[in-house]
Amino acid sequence: MKNKLWKILTEKKSIKLGGHNIAVIFPYHFKESRDCVGQYDGVLMELRIAQVDSNGLEIPKSAVLATFMHECFHAICGIFGGKIDILDDENLHDSLSQGIYQLFIDNCEDDS
Repeated sequence: MKNKLWKILTEKKSIKLGGHNIAVIFPYHFKESRDCVGQYDGVLMELRIAQVDSNGLEIPKSAVLATFMHECFHAICGIFGGKIDILDDENLHDSLSQGIYQLFIDNCEDDS
């Protein structure tokens, strides 16, 4: 599963969700916010994922993939959730996206 997610970031560069094509921009350098490592833009339909942190250190692959899942969860809530309160709850997004990521990693085998 890790390899399949990584290929979306590095090769495919887009996902489909709810009839929308969402561009995946990786690696993305956040000039807007020094402490940001991921962002979903529902207007431009983009997921932006950093490969280095604000100190210029490379983010571990597992953390990049967890960030990708986090931003996908934002996209799911934005597209399917309407105006639900969890959209702005970053702690809830972190917990759920990390749990979903771990579920996939622990239970889905890669073909490669």
